[in-house]
Amino acid sequence: MRICMFGTYEAGYDRNRVLREGLEEAGIELIECHEPVWESMRYKTSALKGPFHYLGILWRLLVAYAKLSVRYLRAPDHDVVLVGYLGHFDVFPARILSWLRRKPLVFDAFVSLYDTAVEDRGVFSKTSLPARILKMVDRWSCKLSDLVLLDTDQHIDYFCSEFGLERDRFQRVLVGADSAYIQAAPRPAEGDDTEPFVVLFYGKFAPLHGIRFILDAAHALRHHPDILFRIVGGGQTFDECQAYATHLGLANLELIPWLEPDALREAIGTSGACLGIFGDTAKAERVVPNKVYQCLAAGAPVITGRSAAAEALLHDRGDVLLCTMADGDALAAAILELRNEPALRRRLGAEAAATFRKHFTPGVIVKTELEPRLRALSDG
Repeated sequence: MRICMFGTYEAGYDRNRVLREGLEEAGIELIECHEPVWESMRYKTSALKGPFHYLGILWRLLVAYAKLSVRYLRAPDHDVVLVGYLGHFDVFPARILSWLRRKPLVFDAFVSLYDTAVEDRGVFSKTSLPARILKMVDRWSCKLSDLVLLDTDQHIDYFCSEFGLERDRFQRVLVGADSAYIQAAPRPAEGDDTEPFVVLFYGKFAPLHGIRFILDAAHALRHHPDILFRIVGGGQTFDECQAYATHLGLANLELIPWLEPDALREAIGTSGACLGIFGDTAKAERVVPNKVYQCLAAGAPVITGRSAAAEALLHDRGDVLLCTMADGDALAAAILELRNEPALRRRLGAEAAATFRKHFTPGVIVKTELEPRLRALSDG
């Protein structure tokens, strides 16, 4: 089978890297028909700052679609067109082009633009014109596609309910992590624990991450000088969280704006505990983020919030430690437990790595969840 991956998707984004790696492991030939638009925007909410930003993005998209149209019509024969993430707007030209070549269209939606910008991040009010446009784009990008990919069953439930779509239009394809994170760094041997005990979080400071509650946990543990919170990244809520950390007077906190991939993997491998998400938004209940899978792959002890999505895929005190969402004290208690019980964190790390290898590698995800639907489309 041959897949044409089409669009302005961010080629280096984790979701797209995992899909490409999984398709290759499944023996599926991949043709890339790609024009970069989003690569220069580390934080995509910067595209939502006002009319001039909208016009700039629109112009770049129109130029990209003109180039992609010529490139696609000249591409070798293929079985399926796959629109990569971030590709909600790309679906519209892709639908026309795929019709011209009589190919089924698969859309990796991954997230809802409306949910992300309106309900989770609060960039627009629900009654605003941009919110209505994003909701329309979400709905019609899915309706025009023969198959839509999302990362959890809870996300599929949301799309069906919010946009009035049929469930059989969707396929769950887990986030996973690329193979570079497998055993990113050797875990400390028994008896070799070092201080400080580093609690690591990294991400783009979206509301669903719940950074404020991580800071509350750091404040609750301020009298434990051997525990250091290392928070890596930036984004929408960074300034607010930095101000809150200053207000709390946290001496046990280290803020790092960015780490290169190799340095990040090293940080994961040498941390005493790695954190997932703890936000109080509805979206936080529906997702298991890439960072959790990456830390599982590395064999790191992971703490993340207890949610419907997490409980469907992970095992509390088996391969992760789950705690109450949006509760700094509950997170602090979980961190203390891991700090105080080296055997527990080593067992969690070993089970995390085993679970990842069994269920969450790119090859396993594509072969078990995506490939059967792709073959059914290409045969149908």
